[in-house]
Amino acid sequence: MTTLHLGRNRFDVRLLPMPERPPLETVSTTVPQASKLSGLSRSTLYVLMSQGEIESFKHGRRRLIYYPSLVAWVEAQVAETTRTSQRERLEDVKRPRRRQPSTAQK
Repeated sequence: MTTLHLGRNRFDVRLLPMPERPPLETVSTTVPQASKLSGLSRSTLYVLMSQGEIESFKHGRRRLIYYPSLVAWVEAQVAETTRTSQRERLEDVKRPRRRQPSTAQK
């Protein structure tokens, strides 16, 4: 039990445990926030929304991006980049490097 002193009065305060709540997950985000989160420009986000690659909806005058859709798109880009870079590394191992011609002047 914690005792709280307020001037001349003395109160006994009991601290009750907070009920456990599930963590809040972001459901939607604005275009400027999505731009800051993803590093993409606003115009790129609008192009991706018009192509249907990122889900969005309007609420009043605001355009909101469905956050899980944005995260899924970014993760897909990372996976594609990883696959591409792995493929390039395998191709580099398979083919020998050509020597660059000497540019030394005599």
